[in-house]
Formats: sequence, structure tokens, C-alpha cells
Amino acid sequence: MFRNILMRGAFALAVLLGVLCFVASPRSHALAAPAPVTYGDVQAILHAGFTAGQDAILLHAHQALGAPVEDWNRAAISFFVPGTPHYCVDDWHLLRLTVANSVDNVVFSTKEQVIADLEQTTIAFSMDGVSVPATQTPITHLSAADQQLFGLPGPTFLFTTGSFFSPSALGVGVHRADFSITDPVFGFFHSYEDLVVDASGTGACLQG
Repeated sequence: MFRNILMRGAFALAVLLGVLCFVASPRSHALAAPAPVTYGDVQAILHAGFTAGQDAILLHAHQALGAPVEDWNRAAISFFVPGTPHYCVDDWHLLRLTVANSVDNVVFSTKEQVIADLEQTTIAFSMDGVSVPATQTPITHLSAADQQLFGLPGPTFLFTTGSFFSPSALGVGVHRADFSITDPVFGFFHSYEDLVVDASGTGACLQG
């Protein structure tokens, strides 16, 4: 069931993110390169929460949704992004995924069931086939406004898992980021994202 939910949601997510993902579109080389993304920036992105701009959220509540790109759009490596996103070798980066459950009276009837499932759900990341350490945020309650905005069926709870990469950790070229979710209700799911890291002074390194 989990796999079917994800596949149905993937197309909707791609459409939603299509107007947001300008990272892969190089701007004029006449523009001055912006200040590099710092470790503090990626820490802030991980802990900012959904309303501050999670640009890829995976929902168990029968859909996958996109949300606004945050100020540090260069930094966040997210899954289910259409095309092959580009990033700058000079920046710190955050590989992340958000998992959420809603009280939908189908899979979950109470918020206690929702939270219990999230407490037992784990996310693992790898980069280029090598497992990487990850940090998980506390489980939080999505605001009523965001619940209504995205048409979710009931109270929704979520957490984000992320891994940090220093400028020296991701070299110029093509990389592959993988994730695996193990969930007591929805089972096991695995997917991956291809990405490109651009050299200093080129591509994504010239974008603000």
C-alpha cells in the first residue's frame, strides 16, 4: 500500500514543484556569486519546521505534496524533484525528507495512533552508496492553517530527518542520494535522487 500511495503522489509533487525548482536553471554569468551557504544555514533549514518552507514533504496521508522553497533553496537536497537538480560545490548541503501522518479515519483513527507510528518509523540515507549519519527533528503538529491549505483529512503530525554535507564532502560531478523508510504500518520503501554539483563560478554557484 505504501508504494502505491507514493507513486500516486509523485506526479502531483512534480507538478507542484515545477514552478519552484529554479535551482537547475543557470542565471547570467554576469551576476555576482552569492555568499556560500553555511553550516548554520543548513542547521536552520532542518529545524525551521514546515511553515518555514519544507520544499519536499512525503505524506502518508494518501498524497505527496510540495511547499514553498525557503531562502536557502541552494542548500536543501530533496527527493521527488523533477529533472536533475544542480548544487554548488562551495555550499554546505542538507539531504532531508519529511514524513507525516494524518488522522484520516482510514489508516489512523486517533492522533495517538499517528504519533505511535511516527515514533517507530525510521529513515536511513546514503550518498553514492555509502551510508551517512542522520539527525531527526522532534515530532510536531502541523498547523491547522497548513492542514487546510493542503486539504489534509485531519490532524497531521510530522518529523524531518536530515544529513549534513560540508563543501568538501560533495565533489564536482554527478551524485546519487538514496533513502529508505521502515514503517510499522506502511512497511519498507526505498527511492533515490540523482543530483549534480557544479564547480565554483558556474551553474548553481551563480544563483542566489
